Amino acid sequence: AVRQAWEAYDAALRPAREAYDAAELQAWEAYDADAAVRPAREAYETAVRPVREVYETAERSAREPVEALHKQECPDCPWDGKTIFPAEKKP
Repeated sequence: AVRQAWEAYDAALRPAREAYDAAELQAWEAYDADAAVRPAREAYETAVRPVREVYETAERSAREPVEALHKQECPDCPWDGKTIFPAEKKP
């Protein structure tokens, strides 16, 4: 029942989500194409890239022991990276 409710919810919102995504994409394309903005955006990305890489490495290093401990303490946990509720089996 819960799964059906979520499917109905997603189906009802899908047209609005798709319209929003299309409008957002169009806005970002216009923003990125702006010659006045492009150099600043490229400079920002260049400056942030090394810091982002350090952060992602640290986050991954911190997450790995937690995930290993979770597997050890909860060997039968159905967590799939998104939910603890396993997919319903269809007959």
